[in-house]
Amino acid sequence: MLMKTDPLACRPSDVPWLYYQQNARTVLADESIPTSYKFPKTMLGLTAAVFHPNGSFLGYRRVTGGLLQLCKNSDTFMDAAYVFGTTYHHTVSDSSFSTLES
Repeated sequence: MLMKTDPLACRPSDVPWLYYQQNARTVLADESIPTSYKFPKTMLGLTAAVFHPNGSFLGYRRVTGGLLQLCKNSDTFMDAAYVFGTTYHHTVSDSSFSTLES
């Protein structure tokens, strides 16, 4: 007796199936698909929970304005870290930070 099985039963319900009109290996090896995309300048809306050193909860604050950066700079520079798709690099060169690692 042949039993029919549901091909969708083996995958999680929130994961879509991929269907290819060609052989899947051919499609996946095709490098003509663009790998660069453009998005509008979008600020990531990150929020941090803030606590007092004694452990009491002080509330929530947006991370913009240098809340997480150790070395201060202009708000525009520091907030660039939260713009989607922006390359951001900031090097700290203050010897006082080396004492924190000791």
